[in-house]
Amino acid sequence: MLIVYSDESDLIKIIVDEPTEEDALDFQRYSQNLAGIIRETNPAQFAVGIFGKWGTGKTSLMKMIRKDLDADKDKILTVWFDAWRYEREKYLAVIPFLRQIRIALDNDLAENKKTPKWRVLRKGLNKTFTAFLESTDVSVSLQNSPVSTTTNLEKFANSLRSKGSTWYGGEHVQFHEHATDFLRDALDVLEKQTDGRDSRIVVFVDDLDRCTPEKALEVLESIKSFFAIKGIVYVIGMDSDSIDYIVKQKYGEHSNIKGIDYLQKIVQVPFQIPGWESSDISSSIPTIILKGLKGSELAGEFEDLKRRNLIAKVIEPNPRQLKRFVNSVILARSVLSKNGEGVKEDIDNLIVVQALNFRPEWNRFLKLITQDNIRLAFFEKHYVPLREKGNPITSETALQYYIEVNSDNNPLPKKVIDIFRELIREDNSSLRGFLDEGADKILSQIKEMRKYRRALEATELTTVSKTIRSRYDIEGSQAANSPPNPEKQFL
Repeated sequence: MLIVYSDESDLIKIIVDEPTEEDALDFQRYSQNLAGIIRETNPAQFAVGIFGKWGTGKTSLMKMIRKDLDADKDKILTVWFDAWRYEREKYLAVIPFLRQIRIALDNDLAENKKTPKWRVLRKGLNKTFTAFLESTDVSVSLQNSPVSTTTNLEKFANSLRSKGSTWYGGEHVQFHEHATDFLRDALDVLEKQTDGRDSRIVVFVDDLDRCTPEKALEVLESIKSFFAIKGIVYVIGMDSDSIDYIVKQKYGEHSNIKGIDYLQKIVQVPFQIPGWESSDISSSIPTIILKGLKGSELAGEFEDLKRRNLIAKVIEPNPRQLKRFVNSVILARSVLSKNGEGVKEDIDNLIVVQALNFRPEWNRFLKLITQDNIRLAFFEKHYVPLREKGNPITSETALQYYIEVNSDNNPLPKKVIDIFRELIREDNSSLRGFLDEGADKILSQIKEMRKYRRALEATELTTVSKTIRSRYDIEGSQAANSPPNPEKQFL
């Protein structure tokens, strides 16, 4: 949590973009059902896929599942594997993977979360490490040291799947009587020692989307091949659409391998996080936002239903975007405040101005109404009368209004025409919906628009926003310079 001090007594918090275990969008129900499948399904040799777009809560849901499973401390060992953290290590899905299992087990044994019967798993892990060391030319640190070996994954897989080895002709030759390994043996023994309670390791694999395609596939292929062991369940979180890109990067654009087909060979229980809707964002603000702002002077400012609905109209239905939008408003509010004092209306004004700034396709409208006298005149003399004639405003009602009030003797100012043209573009229906939600009233009462724009500029990525704005300003200029046509000039 980042804290900004506005003076000695007040503090302003922003929400750090970290996965939470709070219930949002029925996640509690999802996590309980998925945890039940993982806990009770036999044999324990399958993978669960948690699929969802960027920012939809994959990691949050996985953390909730893990919390539920941790209640069965004597039956289940949960292991969290952040694949991206180990991307620079050789054999990403081997040494770091085994190391994380061992660390999790050692921690649980040290804290008395596991009975002594689980020590058999530690022995199995040690034998697995030994098998790996015997198949390499250098030693490997079991802690946080980078791994450097000259072996290959096929050679290591052979050492895992053998019952013994011998030297023949100057080479280390493995026996292959059974396709098994030391982890499998250890888990079989553990199951017998725990009275057949189906003890299992549940490995949560996160951040695959952040890995390079080669490393992401290394993890998935390792799960499919030599770590497909009875007694280990995988929970893999990723954007299912990204697997096509990963496969193409690995095997080429014209490969016959399809991403979804590839996943189906690994994941037996797919779960797609349901898409968020605007109503979900509005109703989730108390859960996602207010808890993170607890203790802040602004904690209650986002409880207001009108503000929540305005925000929901702006952002994509995505909790990560929600956090970023609110953080921008909070930081801009701290810039406006003097000696910890701020005007209550500043929050409404910042939400609306940030909304027009946040959505690239609305940037031109924001630029056109930034000049205070033009904006105030537009809303008072034209927008309000137009709203009274047709609600909501459509291209047809705006055109009819233009024909009624514009004449050769009393033509509308060009700047007003430019604003109307931008407002009623066919692809700007979302902007009109945002104004209908109450943003129009707020914009009509802002006295100093540039003050809020300056405060918000301190919270944005300048190079990106300027590039986006320039593109829309150019498009807007081209539209403004098009030949006048009373029936088409707004469209």
